[in-house]
Amino acid sequence: MRRRKMLLIIAVILMFLITIGISYSFYSARVTYENQTKSMIETNKLGLIYTGVKEIETPSMVPGDSFIKNFTVENLSNRAVEYNIYMERTSNEFDENLVYKIIETDSEGNELRTVIEEKKMPDTKEGKTYLKTQISIDAAPTMQYYKMVVEYKYLSGEKQNAYQGAAFIGTVGIDTNIFAEESGKHTLIINPNGGTYNETSEKTKIQMENGEEYEIAVPIRDSAYEFIGWTINEEPLSGNTITMENTSIEVVANWRLSADVVAKINDTYYSTIQSAINEANTDDLIEILKDTEETYTNNKTLRIDYGGFTVEGKLTNTGNITI
Repeated sequence: MRRRKMLLIIAVILMFLITIGISYSFYSARVTYENQTKSMIETNKLGLIYTGVKEIETPSMVPGDSFIKNFTVENLSNRAVEYNIYMERTSNEFDENLVYKIIETDSEGNELRTVIEEKKMPDTKEGKTYLKTQISIDAAPTMQYYKMVVEYKYLSGEKQNAYQGAAFIGTVGIDTNIFAEESGKHTLIINPNGGTYNETSEKTKIQMENGEEYEIAVPIRDSAYEFIGWTINEEPLSGNTITMENTSIEVVANWRLSADVVAKINDTYYSTIQSAINEANTDDLIEILKDTEETYTNNKTLRIDYGGFTVEGKLTNTGNITI
């Protein structure tokens, strides 16, 4: 049989224009990179530069061979940020044997870690397919180096002629969408709802595959509150195991006031007067909620409403309290 030459075009853009074009036959192919691209995302929080390469050609390619596309992401901002790598406007005529992986390297091309293990190239889709989300990059000056390895796998003893003339076309880029979900995965969002989980009061986002399980721990909050369980869509979570099933899930911590609560500022409650004073801003009103015994100090300007309750103990005041 004759070798047939086919065209495999790969190009990379950020946000607006890099097109990867791939075509492959069982016998031979060639790879071309076109249009060197250097694009930048800028907001008040970050500056990222994504840089591709120009016109790299491989004259022929046989089943089992692979090609490499190098690119970089540079952080120009004064803070660490997170970004996502995606493909969009994809058209895929291949089967699952057209695969890719992305590896982080140093500036000399030495491999540091595998960012994306070998995966099938994305299916046909107009919108974005996220390849990897929440990639951290340190504050400037920081440059991250990557190589994308694309391969049409050789299957020993199997005919692959059915995909002669097949093509893959797509667009690669980066963005900072905090709600992005990796292809084949969904997001478990853990909302501590006023408490802390994994040492943060912010929502924790975890990418999970369908059927994957996560053992959720107990959140932490000030002793003025007691944890009474997690809910999903306002329904109580039975046990502490969450199983991902076809859609993203937000699990919310639920709290009730402790019997130890003695004071509040607006809608925030405290188990000691001292903890309320420590958190108070100038001219805040601290409301006492029950009789208590405590020694406490103040060096702020604030108001205390004892509400007819008795506080036994010593107050050391170097500030200004209005009662």
